[in-house]
Amino acid sequence: MVHEKRILPVLAFVIGAIVLLSLNPSFTGYSVADGNEPALLIEEALPGSTIQARLPVQLNNDDLVSIKVVASGEAASWISFVEEEYHFLPEVESTVTLYVRIPDDTEPGEYTAKLALMSVEDAEKSSVLTDQIISYVPVNILVSSEQRTGFAIPEFTVYDAEVGSEVYFHAIVENLGNSDTAPDTSIAIYNLQGGLVTERSLSPAFVAYEQKELTTSLSDGLSPGTYYGQITVGKESKSMRFAVVEEHLKRNGELQSSTVTVEDNARVRIDTYFMNTGEAVIPAVLHGIVTQEGAVVTEFYTDEQIVLPGEYGIFSYSYAKDIHGEYTADVEVLSDNAVLAEVTKDFYSSDAISLETNVLVIFSLIMLLLIVSHYILSRRRA
Repeated sequence: MVHEKRILPVLAFVIGAIVLLSLNPSFTGYSVADGNEPALLIEEALPGSTIQARLPVQLNNDDLVSIKVVASGEAASWISFVEEEYHFLPEVESTVTLYVRIPDDTEPGEYTAKLALMSVEDAEKSSVLTDQIISYVPVNILVSSEQRTGFAIPEFTVYDAEVGSEVYFHAIVENLGNSDTAPDTSIAIYNLQGGLVTERSLSPAFVAYEQKELTTSLSDGLSPGTYYGQITVGKESKSMRFAVVEEHLKRNGELQSSTVTVEDNARVRIDTYFMNTGEAVIPAVLHGIVTQEGAVVTEFYTDEQIVLPGEYGIFSYSYAKDIHGEYTADVEVLSDNAVLAEVTKDFYSSDAISLETNVLVIFSLIMLLLIVSHYILSRRRA
């Protein structure tokens, strides 16, 4: 009995270590959120057409995660991706956008492919473990000769502006048709009496089923007051009331996530998600200083981005340099030289072990658990 009491703390430690390691994504990887098993169905695809497809995905992740998508299967050669990497915020659904090019001589029928979603860190490792795959996504493409047409404007926003500044428009426009098209598109500002104040033509081009975000602005020296903004796409139009004000609109923002990734101890990548929580449209840049023991290693400014109220700005910067030891990255989001948000991140030359090692650690702990359990049972039988 005395020996069993000595073994019990070891047993409790082993069980606790297995649970903690299993819950840590650094050891076991990421997964798709419960109830969010993705799948992709493309219907009425015309031979010879290019189709945009959008795959909504939400992951179980505690910090910003970058994933890579790889296609396989009979229709894999038809598929291309908009980005080399897609970024996922914690508990936020993101969209993987891809394009499918149907060959001209494709016969009507169903064609299939499969998408593998994997974290960028795992994708860059030479591994035989399938656990680096976050999820497999089935793709079904139904090729048909039936033609569809039409447009929709699911979202349209005109933002309040200060006197002397530009008026920003933001719209999501969707091609409901299954062929390429370039509809007549325009934006306009009207006064409350319905009189046209100013307008401008746009020239967006759409592939089949494409959903496009249109962000643009008009500047016509509007006096204070209330106006209507309108967008017209083909036969569809939407309008919204907005105001031009003399006082300054609130400029606020917060960092949703900021990560520093060290690649092979030779390249550093800094990814930052900034959310505009104020009332004004913000022209923003990311400024950062990387130091080691107080000495500046590098300083950078990213290109300026226009971040709309309630929307995200995604800032990324990378540099090549041999990494040895501990570093500190101080990053801040600036707008007209005013600091809107800032954060400090520490990073190291090697602060993680490989997925293979993580699995071996967990496997070893499980084996130790079995050995200890067997020992306790043997002692009781004796």
